[in-house]
Amino acid sequence: MDKKLIEKISRKVAKSFPEMKGVRPSVKREKMRSGLRYRLTYKGKAELPGGRTMKRITHVLADESGNVLRMSISK
Repeated sequence: MDKKLIEKISRKVAKSFPEMKGVRPSVKREKMRSGLRYRLTYKGKAELPGGRTMKRITHVLADESGNVLRMSISK
């Protein structure tokens, strides 16, 4: 996947989940009947009240032109 497309998707992810700003994703390519799709995985930490932190993982499914098809986050 092109570096510019990864940056475009990363901006969208950071807009929804600020704790993922500056996190580099791992990228996996998936072949589908309709074309290529990419699964990007962001791993970061979220700040909690009381100074604690929590690991968060964001999964993004995007098409080959950089459009986000699905976004989910786990705790």
